[in-house]
Amino acid sequence: MGSTDSRRVPPDARDQCMGCGGDFNPFTCWRYNCDACGEVFCNTCAPKDASKLRVCTACKTHSTSTEPPPGAVGGGNSTAASSSLTVIATPCNRPEQHGTIDMVHGADPPYVDWGVLDLEGEADEPDGPRLPPGWDTALDPASGRTYYYNHATCASTWSLPQHVGHGSSPEAKQAAAEKKRAEVAEQRAAQEERHRKTIEQKAEEEAKRAAAERNRAEVAEQRAAQEERHRKTIERKAEKEARAAKEARVAAAAAEQKAATLERDTAVAKQNAWSIERKAEEEAKLLRSQKAEAEAEAEALKLVVEEKAADAKWSKAAERRALREKAAAELAAAEALSAAEAKAAEASRRLSAAAATVEEAEVDSATRTRLRWASEAWECPNFVACDAFVTSLGLDKGTFDAQANICYCKRCFNRHPNVLHRGTRKYALPEGWCGFGLAIDESEFERRDIFSNWDMAFHGTKKDTAVEMLKNDWQLLCPGDVTASGYSIPVRPGHITGTFTRTNEDTGEPEQFDPQQVFTSPSIKYCAYSTVYCDVTRYRGKRFKVAFQLRQEPGTYSIGQQTVGARSTIDPLFANSELEYYTKRKGVHKLTRLMIKLDPAD
Repeated sequence: MGSTDSRRVPPDARDQCMGCGGDFNPFTCWRYNCDACGEVFCNTCAPKDASKLRVCTACKTHSTSTEPPPGAVGGGNSTAASSSLTVIATPCNRPEQHGTIDMVHGADPPYVDWGVLDLEGEADEPDGPRLPPGWDTALDPASGRTYYYNHATCASTWSLPQHVGHGSSPEAKQAAAEKKRAEVAEQRAAQEERHRKTIEQKAEEEAKRAAAERNRAEVAEQRAAQEERHRKTIERKAEKEARAAKEARVAAAAAEQKAATLERDTAVAKQNAWSIERKAEEEAKLLRSQKAEAEAEAEALKLVVEEKAADAKWSKAAERRALREKAAAELAAAEALSAAEAKAAEASRRLSAAAATVEEAEVDSATRTRLRWASEAWECPNFVACDAFVTSLGLDKGTFDAQANICYCKRCFNRHPNVLHRGTRKYALPEGWCGFGLAIDESEFERRDIFSNWDMAFHGTKKDTAVEMLKNDWQLLCPGDVTASGYSIPVRPGHITGTFTRTNEDTGEPEQFDPQQVFTSPSIKYCAYSTVYCDVTRYRGKRFKVAFQLRQEPGTYSIGQQTVGARSTIDPLFANSELEYYTKRKGVHKLTRLMIKLDPAD
């Protein structure tokens, strides 16, 4: 059996089986040509038969008929029935040659152009009778005979169909052969064109894949460059921080050296002051004794004058002399008294100067202690992390006073007592927090004696609110207040919103409690107990809390119980009934430090 090359479809021209419609792929579903009709099928729809030829289901239906097809010549041509099939095989890349096609099992050459079928009896004639276009041969399995069928009209016959113009001149046969070759060439060109387009499509796909790879490579390069820039930025920042830390250490060393110098000068000043004080006391004692002696002498002179006046009362001359002596004695006594008073005033002035020197020495000692605490804070990694967070707030450097910095973390806390008294009430040191000194108006603090008389307290807040307070007038605000920049102080979630009557647990008296007030506490643990007063801010993967340390004028606030819903003691140094200070008055708070706490888990 063979098929004419004019109807043999190239395998690559079909993506789906023409029988079942399944998609072809190179692993489980290959392409096969039907040796009868030339179409492309899968192995299931065009299996090999007993003669090792692939015949599709439709063609096999025609071949299984045992009756001669309509129009067939009964008995057929015995010569045609008994003859074998000979074809002219023309491979795509070899010259045309004649031969008998051997169907080897499993061999399905996809690019073979099949020649025109000839009867064996006419094989010696290159231009002999051929099957007309549209006709093909098939083997009847019942009788073993060969019959012919037409693909276009579905007609079949036992006899050999004739070409139109069969028996014409050799020139006509030659023209028909040339026409056939031209058709084969056109089909081959179409097949090559399809193959070229397939190659172009594959090339375009490869180009697209290459472009995508280039894009991915460019993105990877950009990402690597960005990471490199980020790494360099981190390195520069680390170098900057290292330089800052080095400068801080140098400044701390200089401050320590200056503090040592001040300490030596203070000791010398104290020694000198004590010497001056002892000398002044001795001189005052001497002046007092001289004054007493002068007074005694004046009294003695007075007695003498009186005695002489009594003796010479009958003598006017004696009386006048006595009066002159009395006046001279009184003048001498007055001069001695004036000299004693002048010496006493000088001694008092020297004593005041000595006291001022001692006071200055004590102030220098406090300054030295503060500088030592500030220098020790820079050696603490907890303080360095909190300083980086404060830098990220974007506040002006003039807002802070580095000499007032102090660290109360667990590493540094044991240097301080855990409870102190300032003003009229005690307060607890902020254990675990870092304090950043604010640039306060020292003249106002000294004039109003704030450091000595005002109470110490703390105020918990959120980061944005703290920044707004420091950028404006450094005043604590109530929920709902608006700053000069237009920032509104939010009412925190969980905060009491309405006025109500309660019993004050500190005084035992009923009161009308209004939550729209400024709240402070002597314990920073209460300020940071929940997010009602102090929330958590994340920075560089770490968690920080923000609060203020401040001084509060005594007598301007009320004291009451906690309002955060605690069921146990919040700070063992205080009862829960005295943890909350509240007031509606403005201007009675003076901020001294910005307090930052790094979560211990970080």
